[in-house]
Amino acid sequence: MTLEKYTEERKQKMLYELSKDYNKLVIAYVYAKNYLEYGVDVTRVWDTATLNTANLEKAYVKGRRDENERWNNSMNNLIDSIEHNIEHNEVR
Repeated sequence: MTLEKYTEERKQKMLYELSKDYNKLVIAYVYAKNYLEYGVDVTRVWDTATLNTANLEKAYVKGRRDENERWNNSMNNLIDSIEHNIEHNEVR
């Protein structure tokens, strides 16, 4: 084995090890964010597939509900702003 080939293999192995750690960090971040935002720990081992499915559905429904609330709030703010502009003749 030549020195160049050995060096290249060593570099590839180091890059692989670094990327494994980075991927673990990213996955841990996503799990933590999901747990904080939706209150469901999807990493825990569940007794049955049904229970896991129910918890994932619960997290999905909560996420959709939160999304709808944010959208409704932004639309209400837009309507309030338009009404304010109309009252003060600021419509162009």
